[in-house]
Order: sequence, then structure tokens, then C-alpha cells
Amino acid sequence: MASRVRFNVNVMTVHELLNMLKNEELEIPPHQRDYCWDSMRQGDFIASIIMGLPTQSIILRKMGRGSTVSEGDKTSLEDGRQRLETLRLFLNDELSNYALEHAKTQKFSELSIEQQSDIRSYQFSVTVYRGATTQQQLTIFDHFQNGIPLSKGERLHSLSEISPLVNFVKKQLMTANQGIHDEASTVWGIRAGTDKKRVALLNATALCAGLAFGSKAITKKWDILRNYLYREIDSDDIISKIRILIRIYTQIEARYPERGKKVLNNQWDVGKYNGYIIYSLNKYPEEIERLVRGWVAFLSAARAHPQNIDDILHFDVTAARSWNVRRWELGYLRVFNPAEARRVAETPYVEEDSDDDTEE
Repeated sequence: MASRVRFNVNVMTVHELLNMLKNEELEIPPHQRDYCWDSMRQGDFIASIIMGLPTQSIILRKMGRGSTVSEGDKTSLEDGRQRLETLRLFLNDELSNYALEHAKTQKFSELSIEQQSDIRSYQFSVTVYRGATTQQQLTIFDHFQNGIPLSKGERLHSLSEISPLVNFVKKQLMTANQGIHDEASTVWGIRAGTDKKRVALLNATALCAGLAFGSKAITKKWDILRNYLYREIDSDDIISKIRILIRIYTQIEARYPERGKKVLNNQWDVGKYNGYIIYSLNKYPEEIERLVRGWVAFLSAARAHPQNIDDILHFDVTAARSWNVRRWELGYLRVFNPAEARRVAETPYVEEDSDDDTEE
């Protein structure tokens, strides 16, 4: 049983909290989302501060033995980044005019001295906890989101320091000039940095999970994917398989040159081609050369005749665009063994799990 989390509740002002951020006394943990509030949310929050309305508490974590923020130990900002960053922007006169209009206020520097003082002295309830395990830290963070549930990609990002799989994905595929990102970008495009809801991270994690743990792991369904997040992985094996994928797409480009964002996105998307290719690599690991030749021939021809993708590879994919082993198997067979595909398609199949190709 995990140890009990100890916490206390304090009161801190806007001035105190922003000074801690400015002086780097508050650390932003890896699982915090990037700043993402739009002008409307900024305006609503600033309006609440100006009116002196109560707002959600700030959550801090002591990383030493101390239990209060004044005892010298490092402190992590577990929840409240969006609010504190919005306040920082406001006090620096950096909020957009739209946000100011929505809050029905002026720039901070244009307010009266009394109004400025009221905002700086606005008090937050601050919960300070210590003694939490990493999993408890993430649970607390997830539960205290300010009305915005984490996307699957953001949840994966929050686990990047403790999940071998996600750590591998971020270092090898999602960071420029590291791992095999630059090599892979020649066929998948640049995938470094962040994107909205970290959809690219979700796609890359599903891809690598399939390479590491088998075709059942090619999924975006959280209840399934999380079962693979803490398992040990063979990094060299995953890299060698990724290089097979790169080899396939490189040969396709040499045979039928065609570039552009759509081509790169299709080659990156697990549901478009990679799920089927990964299934075949997992199913026939001793027949790599046959598989490479077959996929290069089919996908090269499909560049000249794009309808082949829907008519052959994606034929009879359910309306929900399910990601499951049956889909990958039938797609592979329709390319390599159409007669066997017809036989398999006639056998009953109970879909255990499904998920849509599109993120949220």
C-alpha cells in the first residue's frame, strides 16, 4: 500500500507566487501541460481576480522534508500554471486586447494604484503536499485540472519520465537532433516539439507499442495502451524495426517520387499504412525481405492509383475505423494473399476493443 500523502493548506498572494516563479523557486514538473489558455479563458479568470471572487486552489509539492513553502526545499507547481501564467501576462501588460475586453478591464499599468495593489494582494488557497509516489503525483495532477481533462497525448507526456515506452518515443522520435528523429523525418516529416493535445506523441507511442509488444498494442484506447506503458522495452529492436519502415518509404519515394505534407502524414499515420506493415513484421519476422518488396510494390502503385488504398488495404474497414488485429490482418492479406483474405473475412470475429482513427 502506498504511503499516505501529507498536506496542509496555506494562503499566498499573487505577488508571492509570481515572485517564486520569477526567482525559479517554483519548478514546472514534466507532466504540466504547456500554457494553452485562450483569450476567453484568460479574460474570465482575470475578471474573477478583479472582482475578488474565490478561485480554485493552487497545488504545490514539496520535494524535500519540509511541509511549507518557506522551509527552503524545492517546490513543484503541480496545478495552477495556467492561472499564474495568465496573471504574469496581465501584470506585464502582455494580455491581448480581446482578453482585456472580455475581462472588462484596462491594461494593468492603466489601473489605479489601489486596483493594482488589490490584484497583487489577491489570496489563493494553496495546498502543499509531500511524500507522494510518482503515480500519486500524477493522479493529483489529473484530478485537479481546471475543467480541462488531459488528452491522451498530454497524459502520455505527463508519464514521459517514468514510462520506458514514452521516454523512448520522446527521445528517439520526438526530439530533433536526437535518436533517430532526423532520420525518420525524411519519410515522416518533422515531428519534434509540441502540437495541439500532443496528437503526434499519441501516434508515435501507438506505433512503437506495436513494434515492442505486438499488434494488439497498436491502439489509442487508453485502457489498453496504459497496460504497456510501464513494461521494459528493447530499444535496439524497436529502432531496427523503425528503420525497416523508413527503408520501405524511402524505396517507395525512389520508385515513384511524390512529396508533400499529405504524403508524409499518410506515412506517419498508424491507421493509414503503418498498422498493417507492423502487423506483417510481427507476424513474419523471418521474412523481412519479402515484406519489404511487397509493401514497396503495393504502396508505390497506390501513388499512381490512390483508390487502391480504399479498395484493397482499407476495404470493409468498419465505420468506427477500428484499430484491432483483425483489421491489420485483413489489410495485409488483401495485399499479399487476396484468396486467404476472402476466407478469413468470412469467419466470425468478435471485436474486443476499438478506437477511432481521429484523436478526440
